Amino acid sequence: RTGATGSGEPTSPTGAGSTTADRFDLVISNRDSSDCWLATTFQRTAYLDVQLQASMVEGGKSIVVPIIFTPRDYVEYRERLEFVVNDCTRSYVNIRGRGCELQLELASVAMQNVNFGVAEGNQPVSRSVKVVNRSLRAVDFVLSDPEGKLGERCVSWTPTLPVTLRPKEQMAVDLRFSPSFHIAPFKLPLHASTNIGQDVHLLNVAGECHTAEVRLSEHSILFGDVVFQSVGIRKIKLHNFGDLGVKFRFEVPPRAAQLFSIEPAEGFAPPHEDVELLVKFHPVRPGGGDHVAREAEQGKPKRIRCLVEPSYQQEPVELIVQGRGIE
Repeated sequence: RTGATGSGEPTSPTGAGSTTADRFDLVISNRDSSDCWLATTFQRTAYLDVQLQASMVEGGKSIVVPIIFTPRDYVEYRERLEFVVNDCTRSYVNIRGRGCELQLELASVAMQNVNFGVAEGNQPVSRSVKVVNRSLRAVDFVLSDPEGKLGERCVSWTPTLPVTLRPKEQMAVDLRFSPSFHIAPFKLPLHASTNIGQDVHLLNVAGECHTAEVRLSEHSILFGDVVFQSVGIRKIKLHNFGDLGVKFRFEVPPRAAQLFSIEPAEGFAPPHEDVELLVKFHPVRPGGGDHVAREAEQGKPKRIRCLVEPSYQQEPVELIVQGRGIE
């Protein structure tokens, strides 16, 4: 025969569409050598369920009786459970619990809107906020981006794994915006998915990204046959489709520089504008003994790179040129 009192941490009440509940395992032991019959007179209620079917407990053995507490309001609950042994002996267990509000939130109201402002491509921006558990019990949660929209916009955060915060405990959350391409202005939520089945809208994340996006109107130019000591000219355009103006500079390898040049060789490309370029092929007669081999070498494709400054904005753009000098 035993009497006991069970009381656990406060539990968040069940709301519409949720099934918040706590489980307490009551261990009942038969210390006698003979078997006994165990039952309960308790009838299930909306907030308490004693999961015991009348059964035999062997001598010297124990059974576990799950007690499920599902509070419906922010109040304290008390219940006295009656257990009957062999239909004659009665024992009691007092149950006490309280429904509490889930209060997982940011340390200050000012942190509820995290704005990265206008970032430049490949230049990460970081922000930090603090999450505090003002609930009366510990909360397990993981930060989540329900539809993946923040991830699509190069926003990440730490921690990424599930976290447990005790009452009044705080934790830093670091957010990072690392775009490498143009991103239109956005404002999206970051949630905390909790172990009690509730999602908490912690904060909104806003930002945008401006980048340079430089391209050439032609990827390759074939001049064909051009007479020695004359000049073949082709016009191309350098497009800047981005939001930022950039400096550009063409890097021509020494061997190619004898045959090809670009004007202007360097300059500035304003955002959303074009720069007209002249690509010139000015073949010269090869010197030395083996003219045929040298002419063949001159006729091979040459690679010219367009470097963008600042270099973090974009990888160099390549132009392939080819031509053959003739008499």
